[in-house]
Amino acid sequence: MFYPVILVIAFVGSFGVANSMFDVLICLIFGVLGWILRRYGFPTAPLVLALILGYMAESGFRRALIMGDPSIFFTRPVSAAILLLAVLSFAMPFIRWRAAKRKRS
Repeated sequence: MFYPVILVIAFVGSFGVANSMFDVLICLIFGVLGWILRRYGFPTAPLVLALILGYMAESGFRRALIMGDPSIFFTRPVSAAILLLAVLSFAMPFIRWRAAKRKRS
């Protein structure tokens, strides 16, 4: 019942920012992407956090690279530990999948 009202408000708001139909198309694309993610059980909160905090992290990373050389991320123990945790967090689903595959075999 509220879906048509929400769609109209979202489309009018996205058009009203820059008076561009391209913005309405982007709104529609991200709406469909959100629906697909929700349908297949993906959590939306991490995606929203990534969209909000990603720009700040990227600008901080760029600023750090401008101030020094890239080796600063590998020479400091704290930054090396954070990089190691990041790599492990990305690799953990693959490690669990591989362990489950071996357990089944």
